[in-house]
Amino acid sequence: MDVGLAIESDVSVEHLMPAVRGVNNAIEAYFVDRDYGSDLTNIGIGMILVTGPISERLHSVRPFRYRRFDREKSRITGEIFEIHTTAEWDVKPDFEKFSAMRSDDARDYLCEALIASTACLEEHRNQFPDFDVSRFRNDFESCLHAHCAKTTSAVN
Repeated sequence: MDVGLAIESDVSVEHLMPAVRGVNNAIEAYFVDRDYGSDLTNIGIGMILVTGPISERLHSVRPFRYRRFDREKSRITGEIFEIHTTAEWDVKPDFEKFSAMRSDDARDYLCEALIASTACLEEHRNQFPDFDVSRFRNDFESCLHAHCAKTTSAVN
């Protein structure tokens, strides 16, 4: 299964990006060989870490989206690519709170926000009946809690 974050960030939180990338790397590595059913094989979570009136317009939270099959054209290369059994949603943590945190606290805050965001899978589970939402959510939570504990213990 392919699970990962699509990060949109403001330069003012660049010092926290190693923690954000660490969370993403942990998620990608944990789920690479896992399977929860054929109705959902890719999950992309938008992580919006921006602020301000212009950023608010350009980086608004998009609603949950499930696609069984779709073709899209890359805005960068123009290449057409296929998307199969994909769920996408956005998470937008409180920017003021996040940007004022230390790296470890920011990482833990993001992990909790990501865990809470998986509730949208429960709300839309009728769109992908051959996908074990409960097992995925439990594993997602375990992955992030293990990452936070491992990272914290490595520092101590």
